[in-house]
Amino acid sequence: MSEQRSLSPPVASVARALEESEAFLRLTQHAGRVGSWEWDLATNRFKWSEEMARLHGLGLQAFDGRFESIQSYCHPDDLPKLLSAMEVVRQGDDIRTLEYRIRPRTGGELWLLLQGHILRSDDGVPQRVLGIALDITERKRTEQALAESEARLAMIVREQTEFIVQWLPDGTRTFVNQSYCRYFGVTEAECLGTSFYPLVAPEHREAVRRKIAELTPEQPEAINEHESITCDGERRWQQWIDRGRFDADGRLIDLISTGRDITDRKRVEIELREMVSLHRAILESSLDGLIVMDAAGRVVEFNAAAEAIFGHRREDVIGRGMAERIIPPEYRAGHAAGMQRYLATRTPHMIGRRVEMPALRADGSEVRVELAICEIPGRNPPLFSGVVRDISARLKLEEQLRQSQKMEAVGQLAGGIAHDFNNLLTVISGYSDLLLQMLPAGDPRAEMAQQIHRAGERSAGLTRQLLAFSRQQVLAPRVIDLNEVVREMEKMLKRLIGEDIALTTQLHPALEPIHADPGQIEQVLLNLAVNARDAMPRGGRLVIGTDNVAGPTGPQVRLTIADTGEGMTPEVQARIFEPFFTTKEAGHGTGLGLAVVHGIIKQSDGTIAVRSAPGAGATFTIEFPAAPRQPRAEKAAVRPALPRGDETILLVEDDESVRAFSSHVLKQCGYAVLEAVDGTEALRAVAAANRPIDLLVTDVVLPGLGGRLVAERFAQLHPGARILYLSGYTDDAVIRHGIEHERVHFLQKPFTPSALAAKVRDALNR
Repeated sequence: MSEQRSLSPPVASVARALEESEAFLRLTQHAGRVGSWEWDLATNRFKWSEEMARLHGLGLQAFDGRFESIQSYCHPDDLPKLLSAMEVVRQGDDIRTLEYRIRPRTGGELWLLLQGHILRSDDGVPQRVLGIALDITERKRTEQALAESEARLAMIVREQTEFIVQWLPDGTRTFVNQSYCRYFGVTEAECLGTSFYPLVAPEHREAVRRKIAELTPEQPEAINEHESITCDGERRWQQWIDRGRFDADGRLIDLISTGRDITDRKRVEIELREMVSLHRAILESSLDGLIVMDAAGRVVEFNAAAEAIFGHRREDVIGRGMAERIIPPEYRAGHAAGMQRYLATRTPHMIGRRVEMPALRADGSEVRVELAICEIPGRNPPLFSGVVRDISARLKLEEQLRQSQKMEAVGQLAGGIAHDFNNLLTVISGYSDLLLQMLPAGDPRAEMAQQIHRAGERSAGLTRQLLAFSRQQVLAPRVIDLNEVVREMEKMLKRLIGEDIALTTQLHPALEPIHADPGQIEQVLLNLAVNARDAMPRGGRLVIGTDNVAGPTGPQVRLTIADTGEGMTPEVQARIFEPFFTTKEAGHGTGLGLAVVHGIIKQSDGTIAVRSAPGAGATFTIEFPAAPRQPRAEKAAVRPALPRGDETILLVEDDESVRAFSSHVLKQCGYAVLEAVDGTEALRAVAAANRPIDLLVTDVVLPGLGGRLVAERFAQLHPGARILYLSGYTDDAVIRHGIEHERVHFLQKPFTPSALAAKVRDALNR
């Protein structure tokens, strides 16, 4: 009876506690998906907990807690691993950790983490194994997903077209992707553990180090562009984004850098900079002003030439309106209307055309400019470029050219007149000279002949002035002492200027000689003295000085003529050398005096300048190249008689009077004379002559064949004959050159019988 009594309260309490503990254990196992198991090694039977059965998909209704084994639920691929672990247990070792897959009865697949501990008998023989099985399926799925993600990321990183490199602060590379290796021509093994700095162009390495040193935890990222050298020696540009990782103390741990090739972009940038520099250099070296403005007239560009033209500094006009600064008031409305019309209709007014107009400078003065405006294509809003050229100098040159052409025309006219007049003077002076030789002393007719002769000489002086002005006179230059010319002219000049003007000379005692025609220098002194006299109607002082000076090409001899007269305005000074320009009243001056001086000086390789001001007199400064000194030639004490000869002379002269006079003189001197009126007749005479012709005397200017052509044909037929040219003027370069070198004989009209006879004899003797 006692055995069938209910449990005592303490036992019941323990039973309830045990039941509650088991319930809590089951709940805990279920919540944690942890199953427990027991393996009886002797019988090879397993005892599972409810959760263990649930993990394997077994229903609890028929669960008795006892099963044959766990192998039948194992995934075939993991069965060898499970059997190996069970064999380890039989050998007496615990199951530390075994991860394997099972196939539950309910289907699907689970991952279990199996652990087991061996329980031994008192004598140490393994009897049972107690273990747990943890469902780690979610963890395994997460690990698999993470592994797949990492694999994909690794593949992306390795195959990324951008370069990726991980490196330590000293430059040692710890990771590089394939794009990096391909780009630099290296292998991954060659990169890892080595510095990347040797690949950086030497001139950029310090900049890279400086960029990295500037990274901070607050600013861990930097963009860096530098040039690198690949393994095949090619230099290429990259852009790198460097991001540093820092520890808790703010120390840089390592960096991850991504880069891309920007060589093409850099080349374009370099070419663009070079192009901009080239354009800037062209812009600033341009002699023309360049202004770029928008439609509102605000300045975008303003080069150095524009600064010089308009007097505005670039920094003062950029971004500001320019029209009111440079366009005169009377042109502004038209300019604005034209711009508006162009913007509305794109019909050119000033746009696309070249115009001349006045423009304002910063100081308010006007300058004449040539302006061309065009729209810069492809700009919205539009921009306009204007090329401005200062044409003040060109206009001045054009005016000078017109004046020069006028002077040349007048000179040609003067030369033509002098040529014809010299023919007349040759006859007048020549026959009057012959008359003086034939008339006895005291004959009243001799006085009349003398007056005719003097008039001819004065007229010859006038023609010399005309020829000097037109620069068509053939000079007979020689080495002369300028002081001597001044001294010989001093008395004449004093009589010329009058007693109320004091003439003084200041002559350098050791003056260098010059190479010039003394008669022309006398003409210069006379004309300047007359000019000074007319500038001092109430008297004054005239100073003539000489000096040695240094010139840009060597020693120079300076002649100065200074007066204390009324002086000249700048406007008058600008025109004093123009022919026929005079400030004197009508009938009191021809306007040729200073023009003649200018012609003589230029023809003698000299320069002339004037300095004057109203009320301050005028100073003319003339400079000639110094010439080597030569021994002084002794003058003949007695004039020799007309030289004579018996040679045959061919005289070619188109002026009948001159030809008759010249023939008469030559025949009086004993020569046989053949006459011709022009070149054609002269050549016929040469062909028809039955004797040698010793000398050809020909005028330079002839109708038809000129004198030079006649001389050339004559020289071919008579190689040993001499040639003497006659002319009232000539600008023939060959004759000028020949005279200077004494290879061509020349006699200037008008000439006297003695001059003709002497020149003919001299030519024949040579």
